[in-house]
Amino acid sequence: MMRPFLLFSICLMLSLFFLSCQKEAGEGGTAMITGKVYAKDVRNGFLIGEFYAPDERVYIMYGNSPVYDDDMDTHFDGSYRFRYLYPGTYTIFCYSECDSCLSEIEPIIQQVEISKAGEIVELPDIVIQK
Repeated sequence: MMRPFLLFSICLMLSLFFLSCQKEAGEGGTAMITGKVYAKDVRNGFLIGEFYAPDERVYIMYGNSPVYDDDMDTHFDGSYRFRYLYPGTYTIFCYSECDSCLSEIEPIIQQVEISKAGEIVELPDIVIQK
């Protein structure tokens, strides 16, 4: 009579242990997200120039976070990378100027899923207007 209860208890404890070991999206893992920010210089409706944008702020949100969790400036070639991430869902965004917006800026958003530890995900260029 005690054996089924003991077996059930051990299985339950092991299940809880393994479920508690799963990490949510965020820092501490071995995965990485990389990409570049590409800027289009538009003045009075005319394209003046295009270039990979240095010193642009790029933001990352972990999972379903309602606010950004980390940010960084792009390198001289417009590149960025967020390292040491766990598998999970991430939102990457950068702000772009917007002539038709009340706030005069709008976020350019990309969603990405990291499916395994050590994965390197390269996103398409984030294209902004300056």
